[in-house]
Amino acid sequence: MCLICTGCQTAPKNKPLTELSDAELIEIAKYGPVEKPKEKEYDWPHVLKTIGLVIVFLPVAVVESLAASGSQISVGK
Repeated sequence: MCLICTGCQTAPKNKPLTELSDAELIEIAKYGPVEKPKEKEYDWPHVLKTIGLVIVFLPVAVVESLAASGSQISVGK
């Protein structure tokens, strides 16, 4: 674990764009992406699945905690 942490800290880091020379900036612009990056879209199936799991899990967790504490649930008549 120590070797991994040390290796990550000693890895060479890129210089900020403000410290690059004009020639380096031109090289970056030459080989950079040509098109504007696409806007990130939501992964709706994953979002809906997560919301559904939360909606199902909350009542189950409440009932389980009540059962574990020894509470008695009465429907009343």
